[in-house]
Amino acid sequence: GGRGGYGGGSGGRGPTETNILKLKGLPFQAGEREVFDFFHGFNILGAYILMDMDGKPSGMAFAEFENEDDARMACVKRDRAYMGNRFVKCLRVPRAEMEQQLGATGMIPPPAPERRAPTPQSF
Repeated sequence: GGRGGYGGGSGGRGPTETNILKLKGLPFQAGEREVFDFFHGFNILGAYILMDMDGKPSGMAFAEFENEDDARMACVKRDRAYMGNRFVKCLRVPRAEMEQQLGATGMIPPPAPERRAPTPQSF
C-alpha cells in the first residue's frame, strides 16, 4: 500500500533548498527539448518527462536547475506560462520526490551531487 499523507506544497513557500521543479499540464507531445526551450535563459541542467504506466507521457515532468535560486526564479517567471496550447504549472519539490516518482516508472534519475550512494533495487 502507499503511504500518502503529506499534502501539496501550497503554503507559498516550497522546500527551501531545492533545485528541482515539478511541471504539470504539459502537452503530451512535449519532450525534454520542449522543457529546455520552455526554460530558455535559466540554468536548466536536466529535464525528465514522467511516463504513465503504459509508457505514455503523463503531462508531468521534472526540471533540474543549477541551483536553488535558478529554480526559484524559473518557477516565478514561468509558472502558468504556455507551452503550446497548454499552460504549465511549476512547483518546487524536493529531489526525493523526483527520485521516487521517476523510480516508480522505471526511470532512473541522476544521483544527487551531494550523496552518490547507490541504492540497490531488486524487483
